[in-house]
Amino acid sequence: MLALLKSIKKWSAVQLSAALLGLLACGWLLTFLASTCAEFPRQGSIYDWWRASIVYNQANRLRNDYKTDDAIAKYNEALKIYPQDGRFHVGLARAYLDQDDARMAKELLERSIQLNPESKDAWLFLSQVSLADNDRQTAYDSASKALGLSKKDPAVLAQMGLVWFENGQMEAAERIFSQSTGLGNGSPEFWFCAGKFHWRTGRLQRAVADLRQAVAMNPRNAEYHEWLGLLLPRDAASNEAESELRKAVELNPNSPVFMHNLADCLVARNKPEQAVAFFQRAATLRPNDADYWRSLGKLFMSRKQYSDAERAFKRALEIQPGDGPTNGLYVTSLKMQKRYEAAEQAMLLYIRGGHEQSPLLWIYLAELYTEDGQPRGKVVDAYNQALKNAPTEKLKQFIQGRLSGLSSQPVAK
Repeated sequence: MLALLKSIKKWSAVQLSAALLGLLACGWLLTFLASTCAEFPRQGSIYDWWRASIVYNQANRLRNDYKTDDAIAKYNEALKIYPQDGRFHVGLARAYLDQDDARMAKELLERSIQLNPESKDAWLFLSQVSLADNDRQTAYDSASKALGLSKKDPAVLAQMGLVWFENGQMEAAERIFSQSTGLGNGSPEFWFCAGKFHWRTGRLQRAVADLRQAVAMNPRNAEYHEWLGLLLPRDAASNEAESELRKAVELNPNSPVFMHNLADCLVARNKPEQAVAFFQRAATLRPNDADYWRSLGKLFMSRKQYSDAERAFKRALEIQPGDGPTNGLYVTSLKMQKRYEAAEQAMLLYIRGGHEQSPLLWIYLAELYTEDGQPRGKVVDAYNQALKNAPTEKLKQFIQGRLSGLSSQPVAK
């Protein structure tokens, strides 16, 4: 030791400064490594985990910018290098939820929890996704697990209150939510959960105030804007609801639900020409979801763009064949173009696909025959099929009234 001190005395100021900086750097490096390695799941290669963590952080930055496809690719790359870190699965789940893929998000969260059952964030997120998906049991179980891991997390307490309310436990919901309010001032996620809680309990003004606070604290979160836009009034005097829904779409252009909700808002505000574009974008984002094509077709119908409506309804029926309401809309779009033969064939095909017992369908077919100028016999046969299925005096009188202008010959026996 004495020799070391003597040698130090001989060092120049530059050498001494360099030595001190080296010691500080080593200390910083050791502290950094200790804090970083604390997240290592202690399975497999720490080197692989370190490489995967770099990719994971890149994925997080992409997801925060809603570059969702690129983020998903990066999360999968990280998982390929090191599949044992539950955080990687949670990140990927969030990216899929940005595309409204709740099924995939739930699967990934369940995998994350298998790897790390002590992850409060994974349990909380699984509860939120499950409740939105109307899976109340999983939402309850997951919120309970999150609460067991973090009894003073305001977002967890608020989520537990929301779950209890949805399960009819009103007093317990109010009690646990009141605990969260003293803890949540610094958490935008708490204000988001509080907004949903107050909305479900019928306190709309408080819900809007909560969501405004969440947006103010984290204006880059598209879901906060979306919820605020949905709860604000859509009257002609205020642009705020539309503005918030547009902001959600601008931030996250990957969500067909966001597109659909903005289109609905534009329809309500009498801006159908703008709504069409967002309905089309929603259908493009989710091309195999019949609901989006059906909504697009309905808007085309309201604008009397019947050929466009026909194509949208036809696509919906390709995805969901045999859907009664869609088939009715499709036939109507053909009828409005005076394409009676195609409309009649479509209606007959639907009736013969297992709906022969419906009097309303036979009546509609008879109306098509009448409007098309088909022979009276075909009209009578269709009406008689309706009466056979529902042999009531009221229906008989209705049919006789409809046919009275065609001929004096008795019909409907």
